[in-house]
Amino acid sequence: MASLDGRRIHPGIIAIASALCFGAAAPFSKILLAGAEPLVLSGLLYLGCGLAMVLLAPLRRRAAGDAVAEKPLRGSDYGWLALNVAGGGVVAPLLLLLGLRLTPASVASLLLSLEGVATALLAALFFREPVSRRIWSASLLTGAGAAILSLSGSLGAMKFSPGVMLVVAACLFWGLDNNVERRLSVCDPFVVVRVKGLAAGSFSLALACALDAPLPPLRYIAAGLLLGGLCYGASIVLFMYSLRAQGAARTAAYFATAPFAGALLALLFPGEQFTGKLLAAGILLGCGAWLLLRERHEHPHFHPALVHEHRHEHDEHHRHDHPAGSDSGPHSHPHEHEPISHS
Repeated sequence: MASLDGRRIHPGIIAIASALCFGAAAPFSKILLAGAEPLVLSGLLYLGCGLAMVLLAPLRRRAAGDAVAEKPLRGSDYGWLALNVAGGGVVAPLLLLLGLRLTPASVASLLLSLEGVATALLAALFFREPVSRRIWSASLLTGAGAAILSLSGSLGAMKFSPGVMLVVAACLFWGLDNNVERRLSVCDPFVVVRVKGLAAGSFSLALACALDAPLPPLRYIAAGLLLGGLCYGASIVLFMYSLRAQGAARTAAYFATAPFAGALLALLFPGEQFTGKLLAAGILLGCGAWLLLRERHEHPHFHPALVHEHRHEHDEHHRHDHPAGSDSGPHSHPHEHEPISHS
């Protein structure tokens, strides 16, 4: 179970809630692109995300009290945070919004299932998380589904859609970003998301001003900030809590449900069409997501001795000594784990 400010919730439920928030963002972002440049909208979305965390901070302290006992950002955390801001807060959302300009929202929403596969594969290739044959099979299925969506034109003159390629690139950057967030998930998610949102949003808006991008009408600014706070802010915070409990690969499996919620929502908007290509790709991507959901982290492995800091309670995994009179509830301090082998 994951601890969400003292509340015990299954990490899969947290990840699916994160997925639903993120999946809803794509179709609404498509609407806002009618009145805002992609770079400006990207900045507004992440600035809204950061501002939401600022507004929630006093409410959270009042509601959770002592349960808000988290590891602060320190040392090497800032290097990971810089990567988090650049890749996941600036580059990836800009690529997605540029792709949304050229692609139906339903297609772009389905393509976002590639983010889960990219997260799992990058977790295996660069961050040494184990990956089973199910994940490799899911990768092939989602790749085939993405290929169907990326092809445009008649059978005799097939070509790759630039908009789809931009969305795929966004998924790769978010896949890397999710693995970086795994390293940051030991810190307070609300603080990480606040810094990420404010930094990424401010940078994107400053760059937009430097490039003389026009500011949208006030209603688009307000809608962009609100969408960023409700969808991006909630999604990233919940995602980090799930990462903390079950790692990047498993969280990505649950997160693979996001594109289908977004695609179904997008089909309710004018201009979106339900086509045979969308159905075929949806079946392949759905099978890939199903395989990811069936992935289980069960294999013999060894954890070496480790000294680190994160939020924890006194349980079977945290039997270290504490000063007399210290709080037995959730708290954070440097501590040591002994070597352990388990499945």
